[in-house]
Amino acid sequence: MRRLLATAALGSALVLGFTGCGTESPPSGSTPPGNTSTTATAEDMLAATNAACNQAVSMSSDFAAGFERDANLLFAEADEEVAAQVPVENFEAQMRAWSATLTSLATGPIEEDLRTTLAESKTAIEAATEVGDTAFTDEQIAAVTAVPENLRAVCQ
Repeated sequence: MRRLLATAALGSALVLGFTGCGTESPPSGSTPPGNTSTTATAEDMLAATNAACNQAVSMSSDFAAGFERDANLLFAEADEEVAAQVPVENFEAQMRAWSATLTSLATGPIEEDLRTTLAESKTAIEAATEVGDTAFTDEQIAAVTAVPENLRAVCQ
């Protein structure tokens, strides 16, 4: 009798297992949990690129204007009181935040030319982040203030 009950229980379990009783199948066209796609579609890439462009150009325009103003004030030789209006720590923190945001935007599924421009922009910003005893060079200032225009050019 025990064999008969065990066989019946095993048979029932197998039948229920094969029919999927108690489970719902995922809707067609969706990815089952735990099985994520690593390939971005062309639409995803275009949307991510556009979003990254909008954010990068907007914030870079603001940061570049602030950079140029503050870089000149930091080394105002004629007036130490004017130079003191720009705390070095705040300036450096803003530059690091700008660089970090561009780095973050470059990690998404975006077009390669935007990724390259973001990396180049980050490098220019980092080169002008640390305030030393001497003023930034004209090349450093030009590289940082050109960031928004470089991004606009690649984003059009």
